[in-house]
Amino acid sequence: MGASGADWAPEAAALAEHGEVIAPDRPGYGSRPAPEGYVGTTVLEQSEDLARTIAEEADGPVLLAGRDFGALVGLDVLLRRPELVAGAVLVAPPLYSLVAEATDVLTAERIALGEKLHDAGPRAAMEAWLGRTTDADPAAFFADYAGITTLPVTRRELRGIVRPVLVLTGPRPEAHVRAAAAALVKALPQGRLEDGADVVAAVLGVLDEVRASS
Repeated sequence: MGASGADWAPEAAALAEHGEVIAPDRPGYGSRPAPEGYVGTTVLEQSEDLARTIAEEADGPVLLAGRDFGALVGLDVLLRRPELVAGAVLVAPPLYSLVAEATDVLTAERIALGEKLHDAGPRAAMEAWLGRTTDADPAAFFADYAGITTLPVTRRELRGIVRPVLVLTGPRPEAHVRAAAAALVKALPQGRLEDGADVVAAVLGVLDEVRASS
């Protein structure tokens, strides 16, 4: 959330020698403006958009990498369009439906975000939540934030994912973030959990797994 394809430039540069890298912009980020009146989105809407990009631009199944809301989008592509995906690296996926204890933390977070929005406006609220400045469209951020809860996935469906998936907790994860990552990995037949946010090393590790099994 709050990141364009250009924000992945360091990872893309490091991985380019190992294969083609596609870092698309989602609506409201980078070179892709948000649609007029854009106030909400869903994981499904974003995953269908990503699936179209993969089908149009990639030569075959890809290794997906996504962070926070983008991790949910990648997970949904794995669920709905597995033929497009060889493996995935998901960083701090906010799949809080698997973690009952996240409810109180998320309620407090929403209240704090709402207060900041009221007191200082959309951009200040977005940047306070992200912990950094960004030129992203606040409308896209708030659409993503509302969309976090729109992936109605079950553990049974997750057990049907047969691709290798490495889940990273992200840097200094809060307890509910780590719990969600651990719960997801527990449900995935080929899921692994690692602390940290080294996407490049994670992608290369999963790439080795994919090549070894092919």
